[in-house]
Amino acid sequence: MKHVFVYLWMAAMYGGTLIAALFFHSKLAPPILELRNVVIHSTGYAVLAGLIVGALDAPNRFERKHTLAVIAGVGLLMGIGQEILQAVLRHRVFFANSLFDLGVDTTGACLCVLVLYRRARRRADRQKGETSGPVSTLNR
Repeated sequence: MKHVFVYLWMAAMYGGTLIAALFFHSKLAPPILELRNVVIHSTGYAVLAGLIVGALDAPNRFERKHTLAVIAGVGLLMGIGQEILQAVLRHRVFFANSLFDLGVDTTGACLCVLVLYRRARRRADRQKGETSGPVSTLNR
């Protein structure tokens, strides 16, 4: 059931790309437009990565060494699909912009996984500290 949210988010990202390309033409200055795109792309792919991590088996989601690589790969593949969709909708390819977007997409996904990993490690270390050590009336 947890995988449904991943698929829904993917569909929302592609649907948002389609709607934005067909109905919204920004009149923002190029630097502001690029900053907006970086925020949208990195946030969208961070949410995607978080949903993927949430869909993994809870006890061992970070025990696998390749978790970050797999999620980065999924983010990259999703980004390539999104760039292809954008190219089809625009009837042209902006190669340098697409490469930059793919870097932002993958970076957003990886940063989310790293933050979640550190949070899980801190929680595990805290739980380890609570279960070990001298027994006293405070620990019972």
